[in-house]
Amino acid sequence: MIAEQPDVFAASVRRMRRSIAVLTLLGTIAAAIVWRLPGAAGFLIGAALSFVTFHRWRAVVSRLGTGAPANPRAWLLALAPLGLALLLYVILRFSAVKAMAVLGGLFTALAAALCEALYQLCRNMKSG
Repeated sequence: MIAEQPDVFAASVRRMRRSIAVLTLLGTIAAAIVWRLPGAAGFLIGAALSFVTFHRWRAVVSRLGTGAPANPRAWLLALAPLGLALLLYVILRFSAVKAMAVLGGLFTALAAALCEALYQLCRNMKSG
């Protein structure tokens, strides 16, 4: 069982990347319909930030339990929310993008994680 764990993790990450891409595309189209170009740009910015955050956390999780030495810059991950908040403030204050669209885009990785959790639940119910 332990030998197959990296394969399960890698497959989950691949599915979540696809889910993020699909949700980003659908959300950008929906935001464009509702709020036109400022909404589409806002959703795309939020989704891109969500994607970057997802990959940073994926790197942290992939190092857990491997026995690899700790990354000396790992403390920078704690500053990520502050940097994200500052970036969002600048974007929302000095551009025409819609705040609700940006916030919606920020939730794409969370939505992808929920999709993956549902997939795993359904797969385990079917097999076991």
